Amino acid sequence: MTSERDFDRIARAWLDLGPDEAPDRAVAAVLQAVETTPQVRRPWIRPSRRFPIMNRLPTLAAIAAALVIAVGGGAVLLGRPADDPAVGVPVSPSPSASPSGSVPTALRHVWLGETRDVAGIDTDRSFLGFTADEANYLDALASTVSMSAPDRLRLTLKAAGYGCEAGDIGTYAVQLSPGGTKLNLATIDEACPARRDAIAGDWLRSQCLNPENFCLGELEAGEYPSFFFAPRLAAGDEWAPDWGALRYTVPDGWAATSDFPREYFIEPADWYASSRHDFARETRGIYVASHIVPFEDTGGCGPRPAAALAAEAFARLIAEHPGLDAGEPQEITIGGRSGWMVDATADAGWSGVCSGAPTPVTLLFGEDGKNASDGRAWGAMVTEASRYIFLELADQTVVLIEIAATTDRFDVLLAEAMPIVESFVFE
Repeated sequence: MTSERDFDRIARAWLDLGPDEAPDRAVAAVLQAVETTPQVRRPWIRPSRRFPIMNRLPTLAAIAAALVIAVGGGAVLLGRPADDPAVGVPVSPSPSASPSGSVPTALRHVWLGETRDVAGIDTDRSFLGFTADEANYLDALASTVSMSAPDRLRLTLKAAGYGCEAGDIGTYAVQLSPGGTKLNLATIDEACPARRDAIAGDWLRSQCLNPENFCLGELEAGEYPSFFFAPRLAAGDEWAPDWGALRYTVPDGWAATSDFPREYFIEPADWYASSRHDFARETRGIYVASHIVPFEDTGGCGPRPAAALAAEAFARLIAEHPGLDAGEPQEITIGGRSGWMVDATADAGWSGVCSGAPTPVTLLFGEDGKNASDGRAWGAMVTEASRYIFLELADQTVVLIEIAATTDRFDVLLAEAMPIVESFVFE
């Protein structure tokens, strides 16, 4: 796996398909046991139908085009941020940090932030993009960039609009966290109020290895929000980013590896960055999903969905499933939400194991209203152990949190992952 990012591909994927769920943890492609065309290996799921992106073509296309210029064809290095996005070391535009252009390479990324209220810009998300010498907020307020001091950003508006005039200048204090994944821009002087409203404040760097996702990538110790995850999104509803629908705290060494409307993944950073990161054969991390229903326990590679369940019933299903060796369900409270948890491993000798996957799997959950062949499918690999936690949200939505790893790594991962899960807050 490479850390190089193809931003044209990102834009196309999100604009043409829309973000629905990640082609990572789900396992529906076990139904296609053998790929007949030799290609670069794909995850062993089949991506599900995605939500529309709601006419955001100019927004993401502009970001993608700008960042293609920013990174060229080179790899993007992963970094680690600090606890407080407003406290860190200043950006330095030294030759080593900025080989060409006016913007330090540490800034040349897509940055995600809470939705801003900007006059004349109707949007449900906030993207800030830097190239070698330009900054854009969504597809608006394009400004040339220079550094008037190592920690001072000078912006010059390229064209009139949004109540501002071409040539309007703004100066901002720049603070990056030590690893460069959290950014704060503080207004010093600004002739363009719209630009001030758009870019001042805190931002999180998006550096996802999945070219179809704007996940955060590697994290540093601190608190983080989800951006796209929308656990309460009802079937048929229009999707929109839901900043902070999930908040959590991590120590060093973890990465936010997928952020889609119905799934959010957090994994060990070394595992995520490694070429061993192959969901077809092994998983290692914390996997959160909403809108799941159980499959019938008849097994095989094409189970049908059963009726939706409450949290306790989900846990009892795991405990009593003929294809699992499971413990006794226990009550748990996380972030003020009540739920149930149960530990289990797949029984390799069960006749219902789906053996058409690279690693045989017992299929357990699917997407509400869909068969395994039509949407997401979650399962227990025979080489792994899992802790399943089912939480009830206020509107009776059940959220699944799974901690999963190979059996030889499970106890160590569980000890590291549970404090993160216990920090979860669903808003």
